[in-house]
Amino acid sequence: MPGPLRARRRRGVAVPGTALGADLHEAGVRSADDPVDEDRTLLLHTFDLARSARAQGDRPFGALLTDADGAILLTAINTEITERDVTAHAETNLVRAASDSRWASTLDSTTMYTSTEPCLMCAGAIYLSGIGRVVYALQSRDLAALPGASDTVRMVPVPIAQALATGDGRPQIRHHPMGHAAFDPHLEYWKAQR
Repeated sequence: MPGPLRARRRRGVAVPGTALGADLHEAGVRSADDPVDEDRTLLLHTFDLARSARAQGDRPFGALLTDADGAILLTAINTEITERDVTAHAETNLVRAASDSRWASTLDSTTMYTSTEPCLMCAGAIYLSGIGRVVYALQSRDLAALPGASDTVRMVPVPIAQALATGDGRPQIRHHPMGHAAFDPHLEYWKAQR
């Protein structure tokens, strides 16, 4: 039986029913029965998380972790600016919290949903954590094409699937195009950073 969550809290990470996660879901809430609808619903939550990051002065990225049944276990936002930590991406914040939680021994059965395709650093953290599946909305090449984004963010244009292609036990990776909804948290943010 998994042990309780450790008392140590990480900024930018929440469990269902806590401050950051309360507006997005309640403990135990499951998403739609259709896997495609489920992915869409959960990605929409990551866009809300990205907007939350942006509202607190960070870059607009959000991620969440679900169990095999689709219940949300953890949510995370980018805290790179407020924490003054270049590694505090939403995905790495989520991996740190998940690795430090009661779900650490079952990460291979979890899915990470992320608003934007994970960068190389985040891909490495995801791979090493053993998370079983990753679903993302906005491709990194589309992010790089936004006005101002490539001026302010250092990017290595390697898709996550390519970065992890030769790893053993790599996660299943799925790009789920979400159209304008995926761009929305980013549009004005990157223009303002120029």
